[in-house]
Amino acid sequence: MTDTAKVLLDLLDLETLDTNLYRGSGSGGETPTRIYGGQVIAQALAAAYASVSGRLCHSLHAYFIRPGDPSRPVIYEVDPSRDGRSFTTRRVVAMQNGKQILNLAASFHAQEDGWQHQHPMPEVAGPESLEPRHEILLRNAFSTFFWIDRKLDLSVVFLTQLAPSSSYPSRPELKALVHGALTA
Repeated sequence: MTDTAKVLLDLLDLETLDTNLYRGSGSGGETPTRIYGGQVIAQALAAAYASVSGRLCHSLHAYFIRPGDPSRPVIYEVDPSRDGRSFTTRRVVAMQNGKQILNLAASFHAQEDGWQHQHPMPEVAGPESLEPRHEILLRNAFSTFFWIDRKLDLSVVFLTQLAPSSSYPSRPELKALVHGALTA
C-alpha cells in the first residue's frame, strides 16, 4: 500500500464516540486555515456507512455551512432517518466547536434485480470511418472569416453562413485559406 493510500484510509477511519457519534481528524487541510471539503464529505459518508449494512450509497447531497478548522477534530452525528426494505436514509451533521460545518443526506439501496429499460446499442461505424469535421465544415461553408496567429499557434475560424445566398455568395478562395488554417 502506498503512503498516500494509507493517509487516505487513516483519514476515513473514524473514532466511535457513542452510538451514531464519531470523531474524524481535521488534519489534511486544503490550507492552514481550512479543511478540504471533500475530506469532510468523505468522513461524513464513512460515518453514515458505519450505521448501514449490506447497502450501497446511490445518492448523496452535501451542504457546506461554514469552513472547517484543520487544527481541530470534526464530530459527526448520524441520524438514522429510515431503514426500509430496499432503501436506507441517513442524515449526518459535521460539527466543530459546537457549530455545524456540513450537512449531508445520503440514501442507500439494497442490490435488487429489476427491469431493464435500456435498448441495446445499435451497430454503427467506428469513428475512423467518419469524414473529418473540418471537411464537413468546408464543404458547407460559403462565407467565412478567419485569422491565424502563428506566434500563438492559433487558428480561429468563424463560419457565418452554411449555404449560399444573394447576400453571401460562395467564395472558393476563402475555403482554400480556411482549409489551410484548419489542417495546419
